[in-house]
Amino acid sequence: FPHLHRQASKATAQCPNVTVLPYGLADKDVIAEVSGVAAHGTEQIELRAAVPTLQEILMQTSGTLDYIWINCEGCEYSVLQALLEPAGLEILRHVRHLVIFWHSRIWALDYDNERKLERRRIEEKIADNG
Repeated sequence: FPHLHRQASKATAQCPNVTVLPYGLADKDVIAEVSGVAAHGTEQIELRAAVPTLQEILMQTSGTLDYIWINCEGCEYSVLQALLEPAGLEILRHVRHLVIFWHSRIWALDYDNERKLERRRIEEKIADNG
């Protein structure tokens, strides 16, 4: 969300080692239209494919990412699936802290159980690959 990017950039302006990027990560490049409480009306947001984007960021830095925060209201599963492919796992080896906010749909119990199983598989694979 553009307004959240502006707020985060302002809040971290005095932190020279923090970069707030004006896009989100997804499993593929897309422009998404969102509305709701977090959006001011309807907004378009840019989502970039996680693996090539993080590879590009790693090349621009010292080769280490201190912190990745994944909080994308349900699409964290597709982002993490992309990061669990060989190229993504190589990226994760260069991340000091990975924070994931998991989301599910409580009102859809079968869906929620599937998400719990998928979450467990993802967490195990991340743990197995250091």
